[in-house]
Amino acid sequence: MALSALTAYYADIWGRKLGKQRKTLFGWRPKRTAVFIITVSGAMIALLSFVVLLTADKGIRRALTQWDQTVDRLTKAQAEVDRQKAALASSEADVHAIETRLNSSRQQFRAAAARVAAAQAQLKIRQENLQRVQADLTQARYGLQQAAAQVQQTHAELSAAQDDLTRTRAAVAKGKAELARIKTYSDRATQAAFESTRLRLLAERNASEAAQGVYGVQRGDELIRRVIPPQSTLAQARENVARTLNDARTMVAKRARERAIPFDTGVPYVKLLPKIIRTTVDGKPATRIVSEQKVLDAVASQLLSPNSPSPGGVVLQVIAMQNALLGQTAIVDFRLTENHVVFEKGTELARITLNSRQTKAEVMDALTGSLMEVRTSALKNNLMRNSDDSVGSLPAYQLPDVYSEVQRAFRERQDVVTVHIYAAQDTWTAGPLTLRFKVDR
Repeated sequence: MALSALTAYYADIWGRKLGKQRKTLFGWRPKRTAVFIITVSGAMIALLSFVVLLTADKGIRRALTQWDQTVDRLTKAQAEVDRQKAALASSEADVHAIETRLNSSRQQFRAAAARVAAAQAQLKIRQENLQRVQADLTQARYGLQQAAAQVQQTHAELSAAQDDLTRTRAAVAKGKAELARIKTYSDRATQAAFESTRLRLLAERNASEAAQGVYGVQRGDELIRRVIPPQSTLAQARENVARTLNDARTMVAKRARERAIPFDTGVPYVKLLPKIIRTTVDGKPATRIVSEQKVLDAVASQLLSPNSPSPGGVVLQVIAMQNALLGQTAIVDFRLTENHVVFEKGTELARITLNSRQTKAEVMDALTGSLMEVRTSALKNNLMRNSDDSVGSLPAYQLPDVYSEVQRAFRERQDVVTVHIYAAQDTWTAGPLTLRFKVDR
């Protein structure tokens, strides 16, 4: 500012001086000369200011001479800053992902530690079980040794008993000879008294059983059950019905013989329940008893093929219709049921899951409880009961074998064992139900 003011001041003085002297430059008029001087003075002010700025300040000189390069470097620097910011943001995202994985790894480590603790607890339980099994094995070995000693002792006692038996047989033979001689001299009066006493005792026992509600045949008892395939002729059907009724007579007679109770002469073992037809004759009610042969024919007609579409035929049962003491006629009737497939072979009837923490009693309770579930399912599907109210029977060894398989799986470090119960074969309405067990190993 000072330089510009100084330049303008001297230019003005010079201009006035030239004006007063009426001097000109380049032969111009004074007015044009003055304009030229003023214009040159302004240009000189700008030139001097620019020269002073270039020489006075290094930063201004660099800004004026290297402006494009500075702007370019500034743009590149800004781009580098943006790139660094993007890289920083990406690094922060990577750090966040790493922290997330680290937290997940910590959770997995805690879960693994919990599983290790649980495994250690299970290992401790299994070790305790192993110790108990070893103790049981030691006790069993001791028992086996005692049993072997007892077998040896029993063998010696058996040898002595055989000697006694030989002597006893000789004595029995002698006694039989003596008894034969005594029987030869027994009179009829003694035999009649003995028979009278026997009959009296039988009558007293029969009366006692009747008073206690003990009957040879009870109402609702199934005396016989036969599966009759579809018959093609009425004659074949009648023969099957007659054979079934004779089997019922044989059953009642067998029960009487087992109790040593005779039937009176002319008293039938079984008799069909009388069938009564109620009709109206001349406007008045009347009844007519159907003969036993017509009842048998009516039952036989139900066994013919057109009336029995079931592929399994008909289950023919003889059922007691009232209580009867042994020695009395049993009143029976027929019951017919179509025989269908209740369970196909391989049908899963029950499934139970056992774990190694259960005791032996709990495992056996679970196995027996599954049989009750099978029974309920069988009755729900109309499987007929046996005479003892069961739907089937198991061999004595089957449940212990299943229990042994489950325990062996536990000893082999199998924590959970699943036991499946299947129908061993096609099961029809008449039964029986046979089972097959499968232990998942």
